[in-house]
Amino acid sequence: MNETEPEAPSPIRRFVAVVVTVLLLIAIPSVGILYQHQADALAERVLQEGRGVLDAYVAQTQDSIEKGQPRTFQQAINNIARLQSVLETALYSRYRLQTYRSGEQTQGVPFVRREAIPEGFQPYPKDKPLRRDWSQRDLTDAPAGKLHRQVIGERDCGECHYVLDKRLRFDQQGRAQLIESDKASFYQRLQVEEQCVACHTHWQVGEDAGYLGVTIETSRQQAEVSRSIWRVVYVLILIALVVLLATLIIGWMYARLDERNRELATKRGKIASLLDNSDQGFLSFDQGLRVDSEYSQECLDIFGQAPEGQDISGLLFPQDADKARDFGNNIQRILHEADANKRQLFLSLMPKELQIGDKTVRLDYRLLPQQRVMLVLSDVTRQKQLEQQVREEQGRLRLIVAAVREPEDFFELLDDYRRFDADELPPLLGQSQPDADRLAELYRRIHTFKGLFAQQEFIRLPSALHQLEGLIGQWRRGSSIEAGWQQRLRQAMAQSAQALDWDLGLVREALGEEFFQRRGELRLSPQQVRLLEDIAERLLRTDVADIRCGETRRMVAELRRLRHVDLRSLLASYPPLAERLAERLDKMIHPFVIEGEALRVPPGPYQPFIKALVHLFRNALDHGIEDPEERLAAGKDEMGRISCRLTRQGDELLLEVADDGRGIDLQALRQKALELGLFSPQQAAAASEQELLQVVFTDRLSTRSQVSDLSGRGIGLAALKAELDRLGGRVSIQTQPGQGTCFCFYLPWLDSPAA
Repeated sequence: MNETEPEAPSPIRRFVAVVVTVLLLIAIPSVGILYQHQADALAERVLQEGRGVLDAYVAQTQDSIEKGQPRTFQQAINNIARLQSVLETALYSRYRLQTYRSGEQTQGVPFVRREAIPEGFQPYPKDKPLRRDWSQRDLTDAPAGKLHRQVIGERDCGECHYVLDKRLRFDQQGRAQLIESDKASFYQRLQVEEQCVACHTHWQVGEDAGYLGVTIETSRQQAEVSRSIWRVVYVLILIALVVLLATLIIGWMYARLDERNRELATKRGKIASLLDNSDQGFLSFDQGLRVDSEYSQECLDIFGQAPEGQDISGLLFPQDADKARDFGNNIQRILHEADANKRQLFLSLMPKELQIGDKTVRLDYRLLPQQRVMLVLSDVTRQKQLEQQVREEQGRLRLIVAAVREPEDFFELLDDYRRFDADELPPLLGQSQPDADRLAELYRRIHTFKGLFAQQEFIRLPSALHQLEGLIGQWRRGSSIEAGWQQRLRQAMAQSAQALDWDLGLVREALGEEFFQRRGELRLSPQQVRLLEDIAERLLRTDVADIRCGETRRMVAELRRLRHVDLRSLLASYPPLAERLAERLDKMIHPFVIEGEALRVPPGPYQPFIKALVHLFRNALDHGIEDPEERLAAGKDEMGRISCRLTRQGDELLLEVADDGRGIDLQALRQKALELGLFSPQQAAAASEQELLQVVFTDRLSTRSQVSDLSGRGIGLAALKAELDRLGGRVSIQTQPGQGTCFCFYLPWLDSPAA
């Protein structure tokens, strides 16, 4: 059978017990000290009162004693005895025998001769009467003694004769006192003076003449002291009761507080348990950036150590002192900002994601009272890995879909690049110093190939070409070409070849080798197949002359037109490309399609220009279309618009590509033209709008301070203009600041496949 453990005393009981114990420990010594103090005060008061009465007694009886005037003396001591609190007055002879006391007189003894005192006389003990058998012959036989015997008759001598207490000790002033519980006696020793010898011839000056005594009661003083002590005791009891009541109230409040604290601790424990199992790190820090002692378990896993008391900026940026300093300064700025909206704005600009060790951590900030900040840390490493896997899989799928959807473009681009890689790059390696014009041409070609492969959703090759483009761009901008540049170029080319093989491996894995083997296969519609059959039958039934007939020529022309394509289909890849670029740049655009007539053209002449249009669409997204916030602030729809329209105007094709973005900054364009030396200051000031706008097609013109794989090198539109010139076309630009830009390309109408 299990025994139940005794219940632990409640906090309030413990608290009350402690307070009562303390009160007792204080009250008992206090009462003792108070009693002792009052007793000392009583003794002092009794002493002062008794000595005062004794001094008055001595002053009134001194003369009568010296002159031996019994009646006068008796009257004086009776008067003193009538004083309040005086119980008795008395006179003791020089032999310490009581001879006078208030209300009575003992005759004869004070006036006996000194010679009559027997040898060896010892003072009789107090309260012990003189016995009859005691030898007082010389005293009682004297006349005064006989008279005294007659007066007292048969009464015991002890009724009026007492001996001074042997315990009395007289001080140098001849004083002594004996204080008892209910009374106090005070005595004054009287010495024989010159005037006494005249009456008492047997006395000698300086010896004891007698002793005056007065006895006072102390009950009144004791009663006052007792009342005073009790008053204090009552006050102490009252204080104790008040303190005890306050203690009970405080104890009750403490018990309630303790109960609430236990409830709070339980809730905090539950919350802490939830936080520790939430897979998120929770901590807070003050304006000194010191982390508080409360934090969740996940913080230990993220930082690999206990963050308590450490600098939060050092924990977040252990290897970058500059970023840690900037983080701390920004936190100080946020905490000292009075405007709540600005605080939230500043918080939104704080780092949202960091790499801490091998973990990717997402940060969320919360402002707390008293200049504190709560930081929520989420380990998103696995999520990022999954997102990366999803992105890789999506990229792989986009690459495969692009190859299947547009196989002609896919293989044509592949063939063009392989010819470029085999025929145009290797000659550069044979030169001791690369030719500047050659470098410029290669630079434009690589830039175009990078955009085209990105348009075809290649994954690794655009990045590799970006690196190759950067290397050639360094030499082209005038950087000194160091020794071993050929080796660096070979390495960059090898990396591009590896990237291409990797991308093609994905396509081959998904579609098989058969996809690459039937790459040039031409698919015909049923009507076109029927037409070919008719031509073949006619050729078999007729002679050679019939072939030159008009119908035959028409059929041959139709066969040739089988190679023509709708110009819109050549541009069909750009709307989805623009949407993907917008998503990548965190911008928003409305979906659009290629508008206009169904114009069938031979693809060969137009394809280089069509491919170079990738730079125009990239610039429209990167430079033209604004962020949603900027568009809303300008009063625009947060989603931008891009349009592409085809029309035929006589012997020309008109291709219009427009956006409703921020337009072209003509002043910035003018300044850039001056920097590149394209215009003199006078020419720049006098240039027309169209002359300035044509500057956008200049090689190396870019307003971007940073280079990305989208734009910033200033080569894209120059490559587009080069292809336009080869085709024999022209371009005009209309732009309006804040409203957008429209590029109008006028292309020659080429109906012949061989054109």
